[in-house]
Amino acid sequence: MTLQGWRVDQTQSDLIHGKLKDQFLGLWAKMYSEGVAPTTAKRAMASALLKTGDHLHETKDAYNSKPLDDLVEEVSIVLEKYQKDGMNYALISAGLEWLVCYILGTRSAKELEEVVSK
Repeated sequence: MTLQGWRVDQTQSDLIHGKLKDQFLGLWAKMYSEGVAPTTAKRAMASALLKTGDHLHETKDAYNSKPLDDLVEEVSIVLEKYQKDGMNYALISAGLEWLVCYILGTRSAKELEEVVSK
């Protein structure tokens, strides 16, 4: 894969994987235990993640961005191909989630090297 994701420093990675990830997973589990369908809870969390873009300087006006529109269109074409080929939406979602985590940078450079070398 030639796509370059961002790396975070080890302190951020430790915080993400040692504390914050489990808090969000706990929220998802709480919603699920209260009767919210697991996919609905994931969709709500994804919607919240999308909404954070409104509060970041770099993405505050992203909805008026031609390059973003082009990116979404190109990705949509690829997703439609996999849908037409019969791939379950959960697998498509899992692939997109992996890509989002890769692009956002949830691992340090050292951790990424260990994952790639396996």
